[in-house]
Amino acid sequence: MKPASLLLLLAVAAANIHNYKGDDAWPPLQQALADYPKLHASELEKIKNGDESARYLILNAFNGLGNRERGMMSAFAFALVNRLAFFVDFPTAECDHSADNDTIACNPAELNDMYKSPPFDWTAVQRCKRIRGRNEICIGGEQVGNGSVVDLTDDTEEEVIRRGITKVGPRVLMHSDHTLLKYVVCDHGVKKTGLFPPDFFSAQRQIEAFLLRPQKDVRNRADAALEHAGGCAVGLHLRGRKMSILNIPPEALVDMLAPAVAAAPGGLYVLGDGHNYELKKHIISHARKRGIQVVEVYNETSQKAGLTGALTENLVLSSCAMLV
Repeated sequence: MKPASLLLLLAVAAANIHNYKGDDAWPPLQQALADYPKLHASELEKIKNGDESARYLILNAFNGLGNRERGMMSAFAFALVNRLAFFVDFPTAECDHSADNDTIACNPAELNDMYKSPPFDWTAVQRCKRIRGRNEICIGGEQVGNGSVVDLTDDTEEEVIRRGITKVGPRVLMHSDHTLLKYVVCDHGVKKTGLFPPDFFSAQRQIEAFLLRPQKDVRNRADAALEHAGGCAVGLHLRGRKMSILNIPPEALVDMLAPAVAAAPGGLYVLGDGHNYELKKHIISHARKRGIQVVEVYNETSQKAGLTGALTENLVLSSCAMLV
């Protein structure tokens, strides 16, 4: 297959997950989400009182934004199924200089800088020490109990399935950046309950809409970039370290995408990181030479707000008419 044909196969309609409006809401899941804050509050009170019957899950969310979001949605679905209070331990993230352009400074990002708090306190309980393998849990720096450490970081998909992700104990400290949501939603026992819709992506959209709601200033920054460019016709998400995509030079790539950009309102949005920073610059430069509108969130000299900036960029990408 020619590279040009393969590239066309990679172009898909944008999923628009961050702009989900609930059109395919699944009543059993919506009811469980509505009931969850009461369950969470009850288990949190038990933890505060030293009640050993408390049921909870604390997720250590780590690595980049995508890893953290995948881990949070997966762990929350696990907690929902097993009726556990869900908490997120979200280590402050600054620049990852193996992945970010070193010439752009990054601000540290906390969980609540990025997302609105869900209708329950997801940071009330934390690990006492952010050391892999430690199981002490704390409230306000004071130890209140111990959990069972479940480290799924190095597991293969086959090992996750074999272990049975929904068969862990009632007090869990989960260390994972994997996409385990499908293993929870599609577990045979869970499917029999009818809690989640048959379509996995519908379940994912509903969980994300409930749990991961971007802060107003993050969404406003994304909206401002889109308004300035008149929208986003094509979003190009770069991955890897090469100076081409499928051996297609940057100039030829822009030429291939130009008709798609012209066919929809707005411009071309190019998302990448330090691994492909030079390729991104070449693509944007050639697009501008061709007179193609470029959607811009951060310019070359602005301060990039670390994970908060990554979330802003993802919001822009999720609004594009087509993704490549």
